[in-house]
Amino acid sequence: MNKKQKLKEIFQNGSTTFYNSSIFFPKKARNDIFVLYAFVRTADNFVDQKPQDQAGLKKFIKAYHETAAENSLIDPIISGFKKLEKKYNFPTSWTKAFFKSMNFDLSKNQINTQLDLDNYIYGSAEVIGLMLARILEINEKAYVYAKKLGYAFQLINFIRDIAEDLKLGRMYFPKNELKKYQLNSLDKKHVSLNLDNFQRFITAQIGKFKHLLNEASPGIALIPRKSRIPIITATQMYLWTAQQILKDPLRIYSEKIKPRKSLIYFTFLKSWINR
Repeated sequence: MNKKQKLKEIFQNGSTTFYNSSIFFPKKARNDIFVLYAFVRTADNFVDQKPQDQAGLKKFIKAYHETAAENSLIDPIISGFKKLEKKYNFPTSWTKAFFKSMNFDLSKNQINTQLDLDNYIYGSAEVIGLMLARILEINEKAYVYAKKLGYAFQLINFIRDIAEDLKLGRMYFPKNELKKYQLNSLDKKHVSLNLDNFQRFITAQIGKFKHLLNEASPGIALIPRKSRIPIITATQMYLWTAQQILKDPLRIYSEKIKPRKSLIYFTFLKSWINR
């Protein structure tokens, strides 16, 4: 397997919805996006396994700080990302925030406040949206919208992955948010006994997701035309996921709800024709 194939595989295995939307980006941007997401998913994989690989993440972060962009012999994933940092002038604070969120997953298993959640999503999603904006050469006026879109995508992932995260001992929704809906936890047994409350909770979270999409929508027009349709496609697919969950919230405990590849391709084609 060559380097490009390896990067694609890491990205595809870690984020199938966005991967299948991103293949429609212009080739130049697409290759750099594969590098970005291979780096992000590799780091994320250390904390998304059970047991978590704390030593692996520590080694990965150490290698990042020690690897020169030109040295592809140490770790092609890291050196590839370092070249992106240099090429697109990513602020070091973005990567620092990303690693902070990854370390949070190792050190804590419960988000306590909305501020904790916002800080975590900034590092795990918003800065990735900002990096993507740089790669797509989007005007900086759109950065605020890129952050909102990243937040929205992460929020729907949290909703979709509630059961998976519980197995890892993690909870991304603040305790006081659960209390609003008279829920003590999101454990399947508990929510099964409190279905109405759980439905209201899920409806509220998806409402927040849709509100974020509305706030992010003015940024779509600021995306270069060739890159706009893949972003629209990904957005539509996350909306589809949200609607499926809304119909039957308990499905998240029995399956990982994701759109089929054929639906993603059809949505892209439809958006392309109607552009």
